[in-house]
Amino acid sequence: PFPRFPGRRPLNDSAPIRVLIVDDHPVVRDGIRGMLTGDPWFEVVGEAGDGARAVELARSLEPDVVLMDLRMPGMNGVDAIRELNRSQVVSRVLVLTTYASDGDIGAAIDARATGYLLKDAPLEELTRAIRLAARGETVLSPLVATRLVGRVREPAVSLSDRELEVLRLIAEGCTNREAAARLFISETTVKTHVLHLYGKLGVNDRAAAVAVGFRRGLLDPGEGWARRCDLTVVPCRNYTRATEYVLPVAPSPNLPTQRAVYLYAALCPFEGTVVSLGRGTDKPFEIYGHPDLTGRAFTFMPRPTPGAKHPPLEGRLCRGEDLSRLPLDEARATGFSLQYVIDAYADLGLGDGFFTPMFEKLVGVGWIREMILDGATDEEIRTRWKPEAEAFRTRRAKYLLYE
Repeated sequence: PFPRFPGRRPLNDSAPIRVLIVDDHPVVRDGIRGMLTGDPWFEVVGEAGDGARAVELARSLEPDVVLMDLRMPGMNGVDAIRELNRSQVVSRVLVLTTYASDGDIGAAIDARATGYLLKDAPLEELTRAIRLAARGETVLSPLVATRLVGRVREPAVSLSDRELEVLRLIAEGCTNREAAARLFISETTVKTHVLHLYGKLGVNDRAAAVAVGFRRGLLDPGEGWARRCDLTVVPCRNYTRATEYVLPVAPSPNLPTQRAVYLYAALCPFEGTVVSLGRGTDKPFEIYGHPDLTGRAFTFMPRPTPGAKHPPLEGRLCRGEDLSRLPLDEARATGFSLQYVIDAYADLGLGDGFFTPMFEKLVGVGWIREMILDGATDEEIRTRWKPEAEAFRTRRAKYLLYE
């Protein structure tokens, strides 16, 4: 008889690796089935759209490998893996997901998943992972392996239930007073919990606490900390993602022109630094500068305006760059870039003093500041976040309205 976990390519007298696909999106299941169909290594024996159905099918079909998504309605992937182990189902479980937070990875590995792969993996990597998983070998995507190594190196973080509640309320944007009212405790007690969790997370401010909370898996959008709301989306006719939309009116006093809108993504990170990006002038988000920048002929002085009553560096003569004459097509093509920030950082020579706690809140992670401090280029920083950006593109696909 054919061995349950083959180690060689199937021959005519042997059977292929039997695969069960588990994902709540039919289009994903269809895509995986299509990739595996026709390959003599594999036979797709079933599909499930949630964890409970996956457990049911695994018990009856006894597949060699279960390709398991993590976040699904009803029973999620991690709970399904635990149930398969409790039921002594011999199938190997290879997680295939878009999520790579420490919490997701740790929970899946702790539940005894055989491997963990991201959905942006190329076909060759996926098929190799299935073969290895069928033999009982651990398979991890490079990003997941890196996260696990970091998890081992970092000291374990154990927050109390109350500290976790406070951290989630901080993530919602609650002040200490608002958190106290929500938890029916005193504001002083909330402050004590905040100081304790700061110490445990190794941070000094609320934004960094939230960033570390996400990175360490203590916070997760699926936990319900984000407020839900009813939303009706009405697509525009004859519109595509490539269609340029010119604003009929300025969306904000601080985004007065189409060029400012285009440059917003590249200049917004300056809000988390000591550099002014033109608030309090007639060219916000089209200029940037600081009194100590060198070799710049362009100058400006921020003053109180309707859109900025007390702008950064108010009343101080700033030297910097004027991008207000940049052609619109070039401004639009700039997109999100850290090049302007990196140039200003190198010029000022302030080290970590160049940044404010707001920087992590704007960019979402702490390692970008660290890379800039270490002298990394914009391209090197982009390379590091590329795997997560690709995973996000996969995750957002079902939400896109326009081709």
